[in-house]
Amino acid sequence: MLLKVAVTFLVSFAGLVSAAYANPGACSGDCGTHDPAVIRRTSDGKFYRFSTNNFISIASASSIAGPWTYLGQALPGGSKISGFSGVDLWAPDIIYNNGVYYLYYSVSSFGSQNSAIGVATSSTMDPGSWVDHGATGVSSKTGSAYNAIDSNIVKVGNDFYMAFGSFWGDIY
Repeated sequence: MLLKVAVTFLVSFAGLVSAAYANPGACSGDCGTHDPAVIRRTSDGKFYRFSTNNFISIASASSIAGPWTYLGQALPGGSKISGFSGVDLWAPDIIYNNGVYYLYYSVSSFGSQNSAIGVATSSTMDPGSWVDHGATGVSSKTGSAYNAIDSNIVKVGNDFYMAFGSFWGDIY
């Protein structure tokens, strides 16, 4: 009985949440992307999308539905993280705090635990404005309990938390 009540509540709640957000419509413009992270720039309301491949592709649009325009690469020189020279960057996450945009990214070889999470900063998010700071200190190697990939940053009050992992074990 308790399970039935819980399921009914969750289904009802899901309906309320989905009704609260308007359907943005189909994407237009440069829409082919993997692992997108989207943020709205505070200065002009423009949307920026960061995605896997091409050393973190950057696209922008005036509407969440587009049309999206490819702008360039966030880190065309790759990551400063030792041991990952020339390795493509993927699974970006982006946050804004105190006038600075923070772009978190993963470096790894597919199917390997030899991985790390890096961070770059920018005040505008435009290509050419990003400064790579290299490793965050979160990394993994063969035999680790986790894989240091796919970071997600969450702010709770004044504190920031990073969740990461997947493709090997749990989320940390």
